[in-house]
Amino acid sequence: MKVSIQEFRKTYLFDDQKDFLGKGGFGEVYKAFSKIRGEYVVLKFYNGQVSKYDVISEIKKAIKLEHPNLIRYYSGYDVEFLSGEVKQTAVMEYANGGDLKNLLRSMKNPLDRESLLKIKKIVRGILKGLAFLGDNNIIHRDIKPENLLIHITGENPNDFIIKIGDFGLASQVQKRLVLVKEKKIDLVGTPAYMAPEIFSNDYSVLNEYGQPQISLNADLWALGMLVYFIFKRQLPFGVINTATTYFQIRNNILHNPIPTNFDLIPQPYRTIVEQCLIRDAKKRVRRSQDLFGLVGLQNEDHKKSLPFIKPIIKPIVIKTTQINDEKTPSIKTGKIIKISKSKQKITIKPKK
Repeated sequence: MKVSIQEFRKTYLFDDQKDFLGKGGFGEVYKAFSKIRGEYVVLKFYNGQVSKYDVISEIKKAIKLEHPNLIRYYSGYDVEFLSGEVKQTAVMEYANGGDLKNLLRSMKNPLDRESLLKIKKIVRGILKGLAFLGDNNIIHRDIKPENLLIHITGENPNDFIIKIGDFGLASQVQKRLVLVKEKKIDLVGTPAYMAPEIFSNDYSVLNEYGQPQISLNADLWALGMLVYFIFKRQLPFGVINTATTYFQIRNNILHNPIPTNFDLIPQPYRTIVEQCLIRDAKKRVRRSQDLFGLVGLQNEDHKKSLPFIKPIIKPIVIKTTQINDEKTPSIKTGKIIKISKSKQKITIKPKK
């Protein structure tokens, strides 16, 4: 369902320059104030290059996923710009502390006491988020520092929650594991963090859809790479740059020896890396929950939610073509706000 950029801007308030957060191959990201939710959100405008992926369908799946360690998706729109171009657009939860890449830069020494406390919180949060995804048979497929966001919960910047973001590449295991066209894998993700089986050209092991078998523990390989990077500040198989190509990284991951020099990686993180960086997926640790005990988590910890903080929402008239939330809590009245729809407008009225 389309909505014009003019109508969209009446609901989501943002400045093209001041609220610009970044861009990539997928499109552009902005911080905006949502008049629906009464709080800041993130808008991700996808460009035409990702049109082969049905972003709106991915958003509809992601809306159902609510967990403290996942960035929430609130809604999706087809936004039509003045030029006539239509961009698939996601409205997501705003994390106020940047991404993990920036947090790691602020850690001068990952082995000092304060840094180790932060790292423990980070690893625990990622494990809980991945366990929740695993319970829903979902592979994220792009776990990396830039997709791990920090939300500061108090005045102290050390009071934060790690949240897994960017589900545009997530895949439900039972539906599609990885696309295959003319016996070539349509790769998605970041090569330096990809599990070996994603690169493999061995088509002898296929799932029921005739696709290469990729399992949930592909994300645990990426977790091992991430923990390795946190302490060593480099990736064992390289990153794409002017001196290293995608094919070199692919060859390194498939054939180079797995690193064994973990002197700078303390326990329990050394064991996590050792159990995750196993080339044979059948021998690699299978589930995130299998690593819980190493960082002091219980098997059911990923199912526990943080206290719900109600957003401040004021009754307003919204001229737009789509709202996904059918019911929204009101912090002022404690009642449910109903959304009544008509062809011309959507009016939010307090429940009697």
